[in-house]
Amino acid sequence: MVIIGTVLLQSATASSLARWLRVTEPEPRGFLIVGANRVAREIALRLRKIGYRTLLADTSWENTEKARREVFETY
Repeated sequence: MVIIGTVLLQSATASSLARWLRVTEPEPRGFLIVGANRVAREIALRLRKIGYRTLLADTSWENTEKARREVFETY
């Protein structure tokens, strides 16, 4: 009963305590786009304009290099 009570108490108070201590992180907002071709870069550009973070992932060196030149995060 002590263990269950401790877990319940901690889970009920952890988020409030973190906010009070100002150690919370904002909810991540972003998209992983598989491919870095022209269409994917255009979609990423529009998402970035409305405030979303984007990451373009592609196996083509040419596509990722074009995306990097357009200042996108790539993988």
